[in-house]
Amino acid sequence: MRRLSRFLALMLAVVLAGCTKPDFSDAEKTTIASLALSSLPALKPDTTNRFADVPAAAALGSTLFFDQGMSGDGSISCSTCHKIDRQFQDDLPRAVGVGRT
Repeated sequence: MRRLSRFLALMLAVVLAGCTKPDFSDAEKTTIASLALSSLPALKPDTTNRFADVPAAAALGSTLFFDQGMSGDGSISCSTCHKIDRQFQDDLPRAVGVGRT
């Protein structure tokens, strides 16, 4: 947690300073690299979810996530706001959905 706090502080300093290309020290680059998801250990199996590793359950979840019929008026799906390429968020200050909330 401390590494993440330091990283966020460094990033905030860069943004506030208006730097477009930060000049990180070797130690800072090592810290940043250590925060990569690929450096994390593999997740332990979830013993509380008997469907966690069932491909059919994952397929159902994916189908529901992209299904517009799940919305009140059939116009949007979960994926409309929860953008996969945006870490499942949409950068908006308030949810829009079928109507602004």
